[in-house]
Amino acid sequence: MIEQKIRIEIHEESTLVTESFSLQIETGEANKFFRIAISTKDDRGRTFIASSDALADEHGTIKMQNDLMRLIESMKSKDGKERMFVKHSDAPVMFELELMDDDKVIAKATVTRTFLKDDIQKEVIEDKGLVGTVYYPHTYDPLPAIVVVGGSDGAHHESAAALLASKGYVVMALAYFGKAGLPKGIVNIPLEYVDHAFTYLKEKTIVDNERLAIIGHSRGSELALLYASSHSSLKAVVGVAPSAVQFSGIQNFQPVAKPAWTYNGDPLSYFAAKQTFSDMLSFFGHMIKRKPFSGLEAIERNLADKKQYEEHLIPVEKIDASVMLVAGTGDQVQPAVFFSELMEKKLQHHNKSKVRVVIQEGAGHFSAFPSHLPHLPQTLGDTNGAMTMLFGGTREANAEATINSWEETLTFLEESL
Repeated sequence: MIEQKIRIEIHEESTLVTESFSLQIETGEANKFFRIAISTKDDRGRTFIASSDALADEHGTIKMQNDLMRLIESMKSKDGKERMFVKHSDAPVMFELELMDDDKVIAKATVTRTFLKDDIQKEVIEDKGLVGTVYYPHTYDPLPAIVVVGGSDGAHHESAAALLASKGYVVMALAYFGKAGLPKGIVNIPLEYVDHAFTYLKEKTIVDNERLAIIGHSRGSELALLYASSHSSLKAVVGVAPSAVQFSGIQNFQPVAKPAWTYNGDPLSYFAAKQTFSDMLSFFGHMIKRKPFSGLEAIERNLADKKQYEEHLIPVEKIDASVMLVAGTGDQVQPAVFFSELMEKKLQHHNKSKVRVVIQEGAGHFSAFPSHLPHLPQTLGDTNGAMTMLFGGTREANAEATINSWEETLTFLEESL
């Protein structure tokens, strides 16, 4: 085969990661199998890879679109361990493609997927008592404003905020712990901190102060829902992989007997899940045997007695805003479906009809916007030393859920704001 005959073409309407793209390869050889290999790096510099066979047609052409997206979503860490694909920054993702014939690389191409459109302005905030990044379109028209907060993984969702801004919103990716000038963990975080974020946004002339929303993932959903329950100025709130309960604080990724949140200087009550000797044996047993571990069973056991947690429920009945809750049935971190349905019943009981619950079959904890984004390698768990923590789902279910949740979020925001 003459290498010069090979041509790789990338077909895309947009470079944004939320849009799919296709691949066409002119191999010069008809009815022959080749191998397509793909690799990329996440924000932590870890390499993720995948490969699959592809058959050239009678014209020597290979065409891939849906298969290509599935290949990307199936990518795993090169070291063979279960790893979280971390993509929180707005820096582009570079996919390196290789066409192989009998283990020999015969052609290469690079595909760049972006989060930040050319017309989106970016503003980094590291003073005024705030740590965050604001994204907004270049326009003079008043736009809705949204604050996005992550969970206990410390995510600062710049990539998600940048994508939302491309849809006509002013969006702040807000950090509330784990950054310079902020608490080290989720301990005694004042709800007023979110007030500061909205005050900052409302001072911008392009922000419509009557159309405000907040989106939170996991522990960030607690913050979002608690804030919405005490601030009637919001028009919409989204809780992703949410909790209905105010859990205890977290320090160094471990629960501590301290409140996570405060309001008006007072600590908010919290539910402290009890860890039994059996729980500890299970954890260390999994570590010794190098088996993936999920703490879901222990949490569900703690929640079996309603009396233990009912006084620590988030007062969602006080929320005036429209509410959307997104949960996966395969979540191995917390019973997000149970929590979502519990809050839905509570809202409906108090005649709060503007609630939408999106249940994603088979999807895990990191499978919905903003915790994960479409057309990227999927996350089922993460390995730290000898221990692999399970987050849940399958790569196929999570991939479908990321696309669905992105579309559901856009629809909900458009209807609510």
